[in-house]
Amino acid sequence: MPTAKSPVQIGYRQVQSKTAKLLNGLGFKRKGSIIFTAKDDNFAVIHFQSNRYSTKTELTFTVNVGVIIGKLVDPRAYSQCLKHPSIVHAQVRLRIGNLLPEKRDKWWTITEDVEIVESSKDFARLMIQTAVPFIQHFMVIENVISAWEHGTAPGLTDIGRIRYLAQLKDLVAKQGNF
Repeated sequence: MPTAKSPVQIGYRQVQSKTAKLLNGLGFKRKGSIIFTAKDDNFAVIHFQSNRYSTKTELTFTVNVGVIIGKLVDPRAYSQCLKHPSIVHAQVRLRIGNLLPEKRDKWWTITEDVEIVESSKDFARLMIQTAVPFIQHFMVIENVISAWEHGTAPGLTDIGRIRYLAQLKDLVAKQGNF
């Protein structure tokens, strides 16, 4: 018999649901802790990540945002990526805190004392103001190429950036814009 969810766990789900509902008008869908949208072969991903030390009375979480360029995904993982896009497959990814004015990692905490309804609305609006512009920018392949050419590669090592840049330029040269 499944254990009942604690108020904190229910609150965490509510934050995800409220965010997904607000982003739904922009074409986003939710699967578990992932909110995503697809354009052609590319995916924008917002991933809720709870801290492994969270408990039933205190849950801490952050958000990872990213873009998956489908043509750069390993062919063995591609079908899984289509069914369930994951931040793991994103070639461009960043923690949400790096998009905030403080430019540092940011974690939120939900306890039984948190007013979750109002907090959910505020959090969802924050995603619209920060995550969505980042994602929309990098959903444009030319912007990804430009960033990588200038040495900016959120979520990649320099070796990964160089390798993906070569692959992406080759694909664009062969197929034109995609």
